[in-house]
Amino acid sequence: MSKLQDIWNKLRSKKRKSLKAQIKNLNREVAQLRYFVLHNTDIKTIPPAKGELRLIQNCLLEFLKVFDYLCQKHNLNYWLDYGTLLGAIRHKGFIPWDDDVDIGMMREDYDKVIPLLSADLEKYGFYINVGENGFDRPIIRILHHKYGMSQIDIFPYDNYYKRFETAEEKTEAYKKCGEAHRKFLSEYQKNKERENVPSLLVEMHNEFVLKKNKPEQFSGIFRGCEFYDGMKMYLNHEDIFPIKRILFEDCEFSVPNNCDAYLTQAYGDYMQFPKNFFHHSDDIIWEKENPKTKEFLEEIRCIVSNILSN
Repeated sequence: MSKLQDIWNKLRSKKRKSLKAQIKNLNREVAQLRYFVLHNTDIKTIPPAKGELRLIQNCLLEFLKVFDYLCQKHNLNYWLDYGTLLGAIRHKGFIPWDDDVDIGMMREDYDKVIPLLSADLEKYGFYINVGENGFDRPIIRILHHKYGMSQIDIFPYDNYYKRFETAEEKTEAYKKCGEAHRKFLSEYQKNKERENVPSLLVEMHNEFVLKKNKPEQFSGIFRGCEFYDGMKMYLNHEDIFPIKRILFEDCEFSVPNNCDAYLTQAYGDYMQFPKNFFHHSDDIIWEKENPKTKEFLEEIRCIVSNILSN
């Protein structure tokens, strides 16, 4: 038995060494491929997605058209945010590997989305879900009753009481938002009633962030404290306002006034390839088309065309 055990241990050892060698070789190959891509390819020239992913993006585009139409109807300001804004500036449309839409809104308009848009969205087959985004905090999401794979995520932004002039002032605001964030989550865990969230956020914002200071007319703007531990977005009023319109895919949508400042703060050098392409799914690039998705796309295009023509 001892001889058999010795033989087995040697085989296991060889297998481990062999696996380590294979992983090392694969890592070397990936590093080489990445080097050639980074030094020989302009990220702006990457072609659009194909197959199922492109169908999903086209469905999302129709969702976005409905959202834009309803925001204009109800005088709500919004702007393309995060990866959607990055795609608009860098690719004139969706990032070739993206599969959702991100929207930013000031808190004043954000709090009006549910009471003002719900009825119209339901009429067109959409609905609002106050989900928890995987982090146990509320986020407004717009989905379709028939096709739930695509969604629009809306992120709230709040006013600081003064402009951000230095990095130190942004760090100070970040710490204050951290206090508000921790207190908000603590209270939110006790009672997740959607109706209590707006007033709870106002309370946390006033107590920990503003500290009873009244915001200036053109103060700094930051992403709401419920999303404090994500990207550190601390901008000034003129970086976002006045909001402008640019072409995204085949239609114009709203974007911040200074997209370069916005994206630089979010991503640094946003014209470089990211380290990780697949933020939402490991199998995000699907070459084959799902006939049901294709069928839904044609259906939703007809619906949206009728909405926009009336």
